[in-house]
Amino acid sequence: MPPQSKKKKISPASAAASAAEEKKKKKTKSKTAPKSTKAANSGEDSESNEEEEDDEEDEDESDVDGEDDDDTFIDVEIEFVTPKEEHFLNLKSYLTAYCDGSQYNVSELVDMILKQDDVGSVIASRVSAEEEEDPLGVMTVISLDKAKEFKCLQEIKAHIVKKAPKEEAKLVRDALNAKKTGLILSERLVNVPQDIGGPLIKHLFDEIKWAVKDEKKKEFDFDQYVLVSRCFLDTFTPPPSVAGGGKKNNNKKRKKGEKEEEVTELVFPNLEDEIFYEESQWSFMWEAGGEDKPQEFEDSKPMRMCMLIDAKDVGTICEDVQEMFLALSVENAED
Repeated sequence: MPPQSKKKKISPASAAASAAEEKKKKKTKSKTAPKSTKAANSGEDSESNEEEEDDEEDEDESDVDGEDDDDTFIDVEIEFVTPKEEHFLNLKSYLTAYCDGSQYNVSELVDMILKQDDVGSVIASRVSAEEEEDPLGVMTVISLDKAKEFKCLQEIKAHIVKKAPKEEAKLVRDALNAKKTGLILSERLVNVPQDIGGPLIKHLFDEIKWAVKDEKKKEFDFDQYVLVSRCFLDTFTPPPSVAGGGKKNNNKKRKKGEKEEEVTELVFPNLEDEIFYEESQWSFMWEAGGEDKPQEFEDSKPMRMCMLIDAKDVGTICEDVQEMFLALSVENAED
């Protein structure tokens, strides 16, 4: 029996995460996004157009709350760059809470990431060529076979085993101690545009594929991967039309004293983690700690989920991730 069957009452909800993301992306655009019409206006406009713009700006200066309304968009380039020494403090801040507030040698883990320049990327933003890049997150994979040499990996493995269901602890321990198990580290700010998930996943596994062709880099020839992902449990009461079971029961009144039906959804801030979850061999969750909740999830319970992914399923995962983001881009375009 796996630690947690995926056929359970809690269901992934990418739509909920996507909706939250739309709120977060109002002030930032990726380099592929069209520029704001206001930002594109030039000084060559006619006087009448300038007057119209002035009127519009006067109307937009304050919103219904009486506050200034600033919807100016900034074009930001998102890049995948090789980890560098100057990224140390940012990466450390993103990985400090990886063990839910428990102390572990996070500095040693960051040093490992920085020295491993052939596999793994730092997600960085840049407003212009003259500006310095701003690290927003990291995605890489570390061989757990190196736990004999590095204390940080021993501490991470011990933390995961401690959180595993007791009856399944041996199964989890065996996976973590297997010689060809890679630990996928995927941590980034919540307000990073979600559509980087597709190319980010492809880039990582392409790098792994290229690395194993080198006889000196066989450490990346993995049979399986462990991913510890951030997620949230969102519990709410749906409208009567949903709770009542569809159109036939839309007008069905709740009986006196009958409790409202609550629904719990599993939401992944990094939407691609939903695909990893669906394709995983087994998974289990625990309540997370050690970090502040993003504002978009302030009413949700923060969780961590550990998953085991068979290396044979990586191709399917990459394809499904691409399809998911393509579908979301079509939905956003229609909206």
